[in-house]
Amino acid sequence: MSGDSVASSSGRGAGAGPTEVSSSPSSTAPATPQPEAYSQQRLDEQNSLSLKEPVEQENRKGDIRFVCKAIGCALESDTSVIVQLLGKPGGSLDSCRLLLSGAKVHSFSLSAAAAGSEFCVKDSSGDIALLTVQIKSTALWDTPGVSFLMADMTVWRKV
Repeated sequence: MSGDSVASSSGRGAGAGPTEVSSSPSSTAPATPQPEAYSQQRLDEQNSLSLKEPVEQENRKGDIRFVCKAIGCALESDTSVIVQLLGKPGGSLDSCRLLLSGAKVHSFSLSAAAAGSEFCVKDSSGDIALLTVQIKSTALWDTPGVSFLMADMTVWRKV
């Protein structure tokens, strides 16, 4: 019971958990980056997304752009690498790290992507994002300004 009274007197809310995770924390172990979620991000041919704040860019200078050409639509970047996770949804920092470790591709077609498809993106500073497609509207890719992509994005910075 004494632990409960300490938690209550510290001002932490219920379920906040212990302050220390272990009695002997390692000062040399790298901290696992915390995920930052950005839901319902819209990409079209006028804007872009950045892995840094602010993530929503009203210009085409962010890390991830949505591009439609005569052969269809794609995710594209000048500096970040992009790969699609295949199989069942459930991408994580570890699965993205693994797939991105040797990646060199800066553009990935959306032709095989459906709602729930996941893409991993890594910028030049090492930040990693998991982009999960929610809505893909590319049926009229040859009509400028009509196609778009809605996605949820999770970013792990300083990985």
